[in-house]
Amino acid sequence: MSSNVLLNQPNFYPPPDICLPTVNNPLIIAGVIVSIILTILAVGIIIVISRACARKARKAIVQGLQAAVAPPLVNIVQVWEVDAPTMEKFFQEIAKEKPVRYTVQQSCKLHC
Repeated sequence: MSSNVLLNQPNFYPPPDICLPTVNNPLIIAGVIVSIILTILAVGIIIVISRACARKARKAIVQGLQAAVAPPLVNIVQVWEVDAPTMEKFFQEIAKEKPVRYTVQQSCKLHC
């Protein structure tokens, strides 16, 4: 009967301690403080180095894109001045030509 009584009763645990456990060893406290400071310094150094690399990379990318997308303005003007009369002459020659008309049989022979 005594075993029955023990099984039916809820488990009893002592109440949790409200206070946090204290560490009395000053070397452990110093080690924790030093490790926290070193971690913060390491993260700061990583951030500074990554920002410097990002700035350099951004400048190089922008310069490369500007060179590829927008060539110097002087070249555009020179190309336009050279090509404009040639294009106008081409369109005038097309306008002077007579249109060519094909029958269905002729166009089938050209495309088939």
